[in-house]
Amino acid sequence: MKQTYEYMHVTTAMDSIEIEDTGNCYIKAYNDEGFFWVLFIETYLGISTIIESGPFTDECIPNENSFIFYKYSFEYKETKLDKIIDKFINNPSRIITQVFTVDEKEITECLDNLKENLY
Repeated sequence: MKQTYEYMHVTTAMDSIEIEDTGNCYIKAYNDEGFFWVLFIETYLGISTIIESGPFTDECIPNENSFIFYKYSFEYKETKLDKIIDKFINNPSRIITQVFTVDEKEITECLDNLKENLY
């Protein structure tokens, strides 16, 4: 019996984002369902702190599946931060279609709102 098999599959990125300082950045990533996630990375005196949270709605309101990680800190290492950012943006369960760097104020408003609704 004759059968055809496909090979040489290619995955192509449709967009990209340039981040000036991976040790100090605030990223907001959206999917087409109206949800977004935030990634907060700050480095101070050689210690990087990461907060990842979401999903939120456009009004920065957490839903029942929202999560948060506080005090995820480690000694600054650029390759580790690169992997964290890449995994955040390319998480297959989120199906991210838009990524933006934002200012710290926008991220902290979402995190404050999450704290208020969880506690």
